[in-house]
Amino acid sequence: MIYREYGKTGKKVSLLGFGGMRFQAVDDHDACVGMMVEAAEGGVNYFDTAPAYFGIKSEIVFGKGLKELRRRGLPYYCSTKTFAAEDKKIRNELDAQLKRLGVDSVDFYHVWCITDLPGWDKRKKSGVLQTFRKLKEEGLIKHVCVSSHLIGDEIKSLLMEGVFEGVLFGYSAYNFRTRQAAFDAIVKNNLGCVIMNPLGGGIIPQHPEMFEFLKTGNDET
Repeated sequence: MIYREYGKTGKKVSLLGFGGMRFQAVDDHDACVGMMVEAAEGGVNYFDTAPAYFGIKSEIVFGKGLKELRRRGLPYYCSTKTFAAEDKKIRNELDAQLKRLGVDSVDFYHVWCITDLPGWDKRKKSGVLQTFRKLKEEGLIKHVCVSSHLIGDEIKSLLMEGVFEGVLFGYSAYNFRTRQAAFDAIVKNNLGCVIMNPLGGGIIPQHPEMFEFLKTGNDET
């Protein structure tokens, strides 16, 4: 497995991560845990979930999976998220997440799913950044991160807050032109970067002829 530095955090994460959004049979806990173990045995150490993936079922499965990884001595980092913006709501959700995940703290905790700047302004006014800072100081989260579906220049503006240590966003051959500014800003600020939907939600492998321009020479990857 190839590992990369996650920004300035000092943590090295696997080039491939394990996402908890698309379990084929989320109620089959043994199968889901087995997939997590197999991924970890292959070197994956970044495991990402959220409280609305299959309701809360994904986080429940992750709790069982992370427990098994610990039992086997397999290293991991846990990533999850919250929509909440007010202090009490964030703390209530995080408390429930820690219990479901069976951990004392979340390694990468994301302000989740920022889809427009006016909505982001409302969250800021509710004190989301102040609460995230406090949670880190209290040791309940290790790193303050953000997950966004904004276009590149808008994501770039989020980073001006100077709070976020990592960014989760969609970037692929399907949308790179509208997201490149974000990627460049992440690199410039030496932030952690995790890519969601690197295959464009399945569009790229389903329509390979549209992406012939990616090939160089005899490269078939």
